[in-house]
Amino acid sequence: MTFNKEKLTEILRLTAPAIQETSTLPSLQYICFRDGKAMTTNLQLSIIIDIDEKFTGLLPFKLLYAIIQNCDSDFIEIEEKEKAWILTDGIAKHKLGKSEEIKNFPAEPVFSSDNQVEFNEEMFINLQNACKFEGVKTSGAEGCYIGEDIVGTNGIYIYKYKLGLNCSLHIPSLFVKSLNNKNGMLQYSNRFVSLKTDSCTYITTQLEAKYPKYNVAFEQFEIIWNIKINPQLLLNEINKIMAYLPTLPQVGFSFKNNECLITYTNIEFEQEYINTIPCLCSESYARFNIVQLQTVLSCFNGPEIEIAITGPSKSVYLREVNNQNTITLIQPVV
Repeated sequence: MTFNKEKLTEILRLTAPAIQETSTLPSLQYICFRDGKAMTTNLQLSIIIDIDEKFTGLLPFKLLYAIIQNCDSDFIEIEEKEKAWILTDGIAKHKLGKSEEIKNFPAEPVFSSDNQVEFNEEMFINLQNACKFEGVKTSGAEGCYIGEDIVGTNGIYIYKYKLGLNCSLHIPSLFVKSLNNKNGMLQYSNRFVSLKTDSCTYITTQLEAKYPKYNVAFEQFEIIWNIKINPQLLLNEINKIMAYLPTLPQVGFSFKNNECLITYTNIEFEQEYINTIPCLCSESYARFNIVQLQTVLSCFNGPEIEIAITGPSKSVYLREVNNQNTITLIQPVV
């Protein structure tokens, strides 16, 4: 079978995200050509491309990719000889290894559902942003959540974008990061999510771990943004405390009379200090993990942030006044 080098290179580029670095199933290191389609899969994510070539076979993905990137010819011939694949670029012949039985490769995931929604650039951008905030597998916050909102979190930061879909999807970040097209049709069932674009089809299984409740805690009540403060002033005071004290302090923040009172104790000398910063606020109190607060404040670029304190022993939310889609959450110190 003769392939156009440029076209084959594009097929490999688009399907590369579904190739695992290592796998206990050797067939997952291959790209499968059959029934007018090219497909790679890691059993969670499958990427499928319709092709014109009537070619059937399993080819080792990484070796194939490495060879064609160094080929000078515009066309590549791939044929099976003596139960082995041979690639010819017009100048030299390259062995791709023995031919594997195609029945060992997983079948294309098939599901039917009437649940579908148009996928657009707005969703694409916000899914990409949400995955920047994802946590780790052990936290259950892997990937991101799609429903009434698009949500991504690592337990400290929350990215929340108002979407308005009547669904509840928990998708892996690899699915989002592999997308190369900003338009298509998103289809979903209780187990699968599929996105069909002009270039290819992406199919993933939903993550089974329950998304942590704190990631959507703000949906359970109305957040009252009761404090406005300059983040740089607050960060400067935090930096002073961190530099001055020999051990990490327990730091309390009282907001009243349009002032932020920062209370901390030098454990070594058993002496209490109070620093004051101007702000706009209603009366409230919180005790922060000072390291988390320092990290969060350093991420803000605007001149003013809003803070919502829901209670002395509850989560605290922060956001920039001019960027209300991104909400930062800090867990309470109890």
